[in-house]
Amino acid sequence: MKKHSQMLKGLLGIIAGITLLLALALPAFAEQDVTLSVIVRDENSDPLKGAVFTLVSNVENDKTAYTSAASDENGMAVFTGLPQNGEFDLSQKTAPEGYLKDEHIYLITINNGSVYTLYDGELAEYRTLEVENKKYTPYTVEVPFTVEVKQTGKKAPGKETFTINPIGDFFTQYEYIKIVSATVETNGTGKFNGTLKFTVPQEHLVYLSDGFNIAQVKGNKEGWTYSDAIFCMVPELSLETDNGAAAITGFRIHAVTLMDGEYAPGEEELNEACFINSYNMAEDEKPPVNNPDKTPVKENEKPKSPKTGDNAADLAITLMLTGIALGGVSIAFKKKHV
Repeated sequence: MKKHSQMLKGLLGIIAGITLLLALALPAFAEQDVTLSVIVRDENSDPLKGAVFTLVSNVENDKTAYTSAASDENGMAVFTGLPQNGEFDLSQKTAPEGYLKDEHIYLITINNGSVYTLYDGELAEYRTLEVENKKYTPYTVEVPFTVEVKQTGKKAPGKETFTINPIGDFFTQYEYIKIVSATVETNGTGKFNGTLKFTVPQEHLVYLSDGFNIAQVKGNKEGWTYSDAIFCMVPELSLETDNGAAAITGFRIHAVTLMDGEYAPGEEELNEACFINSYNMAEDEKPPVNNPDKTPVKENEKPKSPKTGDNAADLAITLMLTGIALGGVSIAFKKKHV
């Protein structure tokens, strides 16, 4: 019996030891988060810092997205915390300042923690993807426009600032456009010339070849009726430049109307893109003019006689006494000669 008890204790010790070993070993077999890296270089194969990538699930009704950390000084952008399984589209979200991002979309498959992608049309084990970002040449587009101010009320308009902006999906989604200037200052009535300036990569000027729309930003100041006109500016492109890249030599201008929710340019070509604004305000009321020499009379108060002072009374008495004295002298003179 004692021997069986010792054997049982020994067996329990062995089981406990195995359990402990399994407990220590389990973390090594636990599912680990998947990581994925992308290297970004320029056309000279130098690493670029600041590029960001996204992974978006391409499974129907699942738009789970992951964003990488920005690439470091070695050009390495890393995704962490990815799931063990899934299918994703890998694309570049932003490029470093002054560079064009890679426009390719890469298919990524994660299966039980292993990462695969398409190489030459075949699914293969993922190797760190290397993408190229090319440096671009900024080109300043200068779009002429006119703002006309009309006076429809009695008060003349003063100084005012108007803003003209490009509109449409292209300008809201195209990340390389930077507005340089878009305002014109007016003073009074008449026509005032302005220039909308923005920069785009010279390599992408061809994207503007079909034209783009411009409109005035509406204000909210009292008395103003703001222009709601829209104009389509169709650039005239030339390839005869020093570096062989495209350049804009002018614009064809068309008025735009909104038809069925879409902008439709008219066939007639215009001489200018003119935004007409009107100002209608009454003249400011003038304050009443006070007469400093006239003292206002209070209600229920009679006007007072002007004060003459004590000197006037003394003068009257003196004149009276002088008259009496002269009368007495006259009588005495008559008696003396009778």
